Amino acid sequence: MYKKSNNTYFKVTDRSTFGSSIIKDLKLLRLLVEKRSTKFKNVWSKKSKDPIGFDCGHLFLDKFRTSFSTNGKPKELYRMQPLRSSEKVESAVVFESPLDQQSFVSTVETKGFKSCVIGVTANGFLFRQDVDTGKRLQTVFLSRTIKFKNIFWESDLTRLVIKSVHSKPLPRVISGNNPHVNNVLLHLALFDVAPLKFVALIPIERSLFGSTITDATSSMGILFVMHRSGLIQLYSTQEIIDKYSQITDLGKPYTINTSACSNPTSEYHANNIDGTGIVGSHPFGIPVNVHMVSKPTLLLEVSSHQHSLSFGGFPWHFVVSPPRQSSVFHVYSIKEKELVGNGIIKSDVLSVEPDQAYFHADHSGRLLHICPHSIRFLKLKTLGDLGVGQLVLDTCFSISTRDNQSNRSTKGQTSYTSSGRLVKCVSSDGYHDPEYDSIQDLDYEDELDLVAVLSSRDCSSGYIGLYDNQTGVLVKEITLDNWDDESEHSIMMERDLIVHICRTPFKKFSCTLYRLTS
Repeated sequence: MYKKSNNTYFKVTDRSTFGSSIIKDLKLLRLLVEKRSTKFKNVWSKKSKDPIGFDCGHLFLDKFRTSFSTNGKPKELYRMQPLRSSEKVESAVVFESPLDQQSFVSTVETKGFKSCVIGVTANGFLFRQDVDTGKRLQTVFLSRTIKFKNIFWESDLTRLVIKSVHSKPLPRVISGNNPHVNNVLLHLALFDVAPLKFVALIPIERSLFGSTITDATSSMGILFVMHRSGLIQLYSTQEIIDKYSQITDLGKPYTINTSACSNPTSEYHANNIDGTGIVGSHPFGIPVNVHMVSKPTLLLEVSSHQHSLSFGGFPWHFVVSPPRQSSVFHVYSIKEKELVGNGIIKSDVLSVEPDQAYFHADHSGRLLHICPHSIRFLKLKTLGDLGVGQLVLDTCFSISTRDNQSNRSTKGQTSYTSSGRLVKCVSSDGYHDPEYDSIQDLDYEDELDLVAVLSSRDCSSGYIGLYDNQTGVLVKEITLDNWDDESEHSIMMERDLIVHICRTPFKKFSCTLYRLTS
């Protein structure tokens, strides 16, 4: 008889032979979602005057001062004391254990790096606090003069970007002939996590990238620089760090080298008066340790309406919207920079809200084309033998949120006047009235392979449809309580839980949890 053992070898062997128990549990949960006798029930709701956030099974209220666990019945984990306006949290992200082995080992070896909240405050501090207790684990002072506001993942769970607000150009009367005064548009601070490590503080300078730049960000190792008229330029963030940065460690002394800086005035005032201090401590903060003396290598340059850009597919492709052409999208290959076959995506239905098109989050290489009342799943296919023919864009399937009542066709519709005269409807089939139905938001649940679609119908009711990600078949539909069509709505699905967050026109927020029940 086989005897169970806690030996690692037997555990790994069992997993490879019989499969993971987690995978089996998720398959059972998917079957329960599909079962007709189960439904998603409203189990909890909360209102707030501040934005409500949800991530990793936690709800955050009162600007991250209050946290609730959504594991089972929602439970308040902590409620911190009110903070001064200068100490309020501007934005934050939640750190979990990463999936890759190297980062996981680093997380385990570093004390305190379990699940935590990493955020930035109004008075210029980067903080890390326990996600379950709210206890502050680490603080880093950023800057006295650079106003940092937004924090997001540059690479999931491995590198953070903290973005400053845009610097307002000073009038010529004040700036005079000094070319350095209005040179920097914004700053991007990069940090590695587990452990927290300062990587670089990159100034986005008009003298290098052009006077027409309007914004910039970094994602997945790529620096995106946006210009007027929809122009987007892509550069390698890692190249900038390798060629132009100086190694700077938190907690170590640092002296500003003004001779190596193309804009010494900006760097000098961004840190300390005497130019020397401890990195990450008050009042010195983090120095501008990137000094670009020349423009980095341009990887790609495209123009797109409202700077919309998405990458994906096999091989790599990108989706853009031609300038001044809302709801029209073109799919190009990165290698040849040529339009693929059937690569123009547009809807035949006119609508007030513009369409969207981007690559699916499931890494299948498919594209999603989101219309007012439908979602098209498209994929690149090869025409020809041995996979060496032309790439064309083909529709896999479509998801429609219209029901029998809202799918109204003007053909065959008639009405009568009070005198009995026959009147024929003359409205156009090609115009979509948003009064009938509209897609508000969608979310992809990767563990259950379901697409959750939030839509409204007749301006009086809201629905969440759960669709199979591979076939588009409707698995289950949930009717939402207390629907307000004038509010902004968003949904997030995490296994058997659906979170619906609503923002009213008066900037009041509410959150409702729906959990799968029998």
